[in-house]
Amino acid sequence: MVDDGERSRSRSIRIPSRFHAGPTAHPQFELLYLSENQMVALFEVRSLYGAMYTPGAVVPNPVAPTRIPITVHVTLQAIVDLRDSGNLDLLETSTQELTGDWEHYQARFAPALPRLRPTTAPTQ
Repeated sequence: MVDDGERSRSRSIRIPSRFHAGPTAHPQFELLYLSENQMVALFEVRSLYGAMYTPGAVVPNPVAPTRIPITVHVTLQAIVDLRDSGNLDLLETSTQELTGDWEHYQARFAPALPRLRPTTAPTQ
């Protein structure tokens, strides 16, 4: 997803998302977000609303900044089994962090609380 202007290019640093903690992340880093397809990307950045698979049920967000979807072809050279708790430890993440409520995740896991690392995905 290509954004309009400098304000949007720094979005990954300023705005928390499931892949970046926003201004509280240490160290700071920019993020290139790739999605399954262009429509999913537009839903993720809230440029589109509605039911993706229901004809006529998708509407554009009238106040969203201009977005230009681009297609990227990727050839995977390696994969990581995220069911393996050792791999989760190496990545410093957990199944909950990858699949759960990312907007409130940090609040639930304050520094004083132990970090939970389940090895199987919770029932959604």
